[in-house]
Formats: sequence, C-alpha cells, structure tokens
Amino acid sequence: LELSYIDMGKVARNDGDTWARGLNLGLLVNAPVGLLNLYGKLGIVFGWAHISSSRPGVVVGKEADFNISYGLGIQVDVSRNWAIRADWDSYRLQFADGRDSVDLYTLGIVYKY
Repeated sequence: LELSYIDMGKVARNDGDTWARGLNLGLLVNAPVGLLNLYGKLGIVFGWAHISSSRPGVVVGKEADFNISYGLGIQVDVSRNWAIRADWDSYRLQFADGRDSVDLYTLGIVYKY
C-alpha cells in the first residue's frame, strides 16, 4: 500500500490561477527482476481543485471529489538499504470546468530499513 499527499502546484492562466491537491491511497503490485523492481499502481484519490479568473466566460470555482489514480514505476537497488526510484502517476481530478487527468513524474531516493 502507498499513502501519499500530492500538491500539483499553481498555474497562472486565463487571468487567474488554477491549483490542485489530493490525498491518494494506492495498491502497488511489484515484480522483482534481479536488482530491478517493476511495479504498477491502482488507487483512489480524494482531490480538491480551484479555478479563479477575472476573464468573462471562464468557469471558476472549487471542487472536491473521489476519483481513480494509477501509475507505473521502476526501482533500482544500489545497495541493501538504498535504491533509486522513478514513477509516473496519473490522477483523475474534478475541476470546476470538468474532470481532467493530472500526470506527475518523479525521481526519488529510497532508504529501506
């Protein structure tokens, strides 16, 4: 299992701002291949998003909803306790103007104890 908080940041667009955040709970399925670990993720995300704008005709507002999340990753063990990990995660989020996918690419260092 993986529990994560995601902050997609803030983007200036349409004379306003758009931001999105979420709390994700996912199930990881791991396939070890030598020093590599390949894994897939499937989960549920509670996301909240906000769109503001001073431009006429732009849909604005705050939304919060449960949606699906999924992703893929690879982890390379460099020692017994250390590894390097790369992930792609996709979160379906509800915005004031409709649902949209937000993708996140990460590179990380893992310490195993």
